[in-house]
Amino acid sequence: MCDLEFGHNFLHKCSHGHINNAQIYTEENDVTLIYQNKEYDFMNDEPASIYTCYQYCKQQGRGHVHIIDNHSLFKKENYDFYVKKEYIKNIKDNLYECKCEFFWKIILKFQFEGEFDDEQKKSFNKCPALCTLCKSNSINSYCELDLWHKPISEDCNEHTFWISKEGHKFNCQHPIPCHTIFIVDKSGSMSRTDIQPNLPSISQNKKFNNRFGRLIESMDKYISRRRKNSTEDVFSLISFSDVANIIFQNINCRFNDDFNFINESMQKIDSCEGQTVFYLGFQKAKEILESIDRKKYKPIIILFSDGADQKQEDTINIVKEVSTFIIIFKYIIFYLAHKN
Repeated sequence: MCDLEFGHNFLHKCSHGHINNAQIYTEENDVTLIYQNKEYDFMNDEPASIYTCYQYCKQQGRGHVHIIDNHSLFKKENYDFYVKKEYIKNIKDNLYECKCEFFWKIILKFQFEGEFDDEQKKSFNKCPALCTLCKSNSINSYCELDLWHKPISEDCNEHTFWISKEGHKFNCQHPIPCHTIFIVDKSGSMSRTDIQPNLPSISQNKKFNNRFGRLIESMDKYISRRRKNSTEDVFSLISFSDVANIIFQNINCRFNDDFNFINESMQKIDSCEGQTVFYLGFQKAKEILESIDRKKYKPIIILFSDGADQKQEDTINIVKEVSTFIIIFKYIIFYLAHKN
């Protein structure tokens, strides 16, 4: 019951009781909610009578909404105004999300002020999206934009905030994902066994118990390290001798169950043979670089080889061409240890 005198003007005021007619609405089959430091498991469309309006809103916190199921509660002109002002939003058939303050003042006709402090009320209108990179480290970093905001372009990335690929703005900092291009030498000398892989899954394959097998192992370790820094990293793999081939292109570091880098590499790369011609590998790399969105990825080239280039002048010329695309270039050579 309202605490004010009968016939008062403006909004009602009271201490809200249980919301006996409320229902749990979730896109999932079930949901866990915390109320008074206890966890409660609900199924979709189950009553939520343990909650008070005040506790519900406070627990939901940032960017939470209420669900209404009939916009005929409003006059047509008011309804159009509310939509234009982004107070309500249609989500499915006859279901509408509405902002917290709108629900209290327009639907319930009760005061919203006094139940929450200014910071809480302000946060209710903020986007509830969490940065997935921070969340993976058990840190909550919320989007700084308003609820239901339009996605903003990743072109807006600055040093002061982070823009996710979904168009949310966060105050945290993360490196831009990398697209690493491996250019790997599979000439005849890479079949030598003076350097061998440590992993049994590679060394047990006679074709790869050699320098090239060790190279596959090194690339797999590199990808594992990158995956810890950014789950959005991608990579491409080019093999070359006196012929070059693109083995993989634009593979995300978050391998699914059907992709194993080591197994796929051993299956798709032929035995080591031929001469060492860097130029051919860079030709293929240039094709990949031309298709990379450099606003989304930092291009990195890593060249693995154990020998001297057979066409150095051609290689120098093409490296000048691809240098306009890349951020980092690494040239890795196997140094062989000899006795005496």
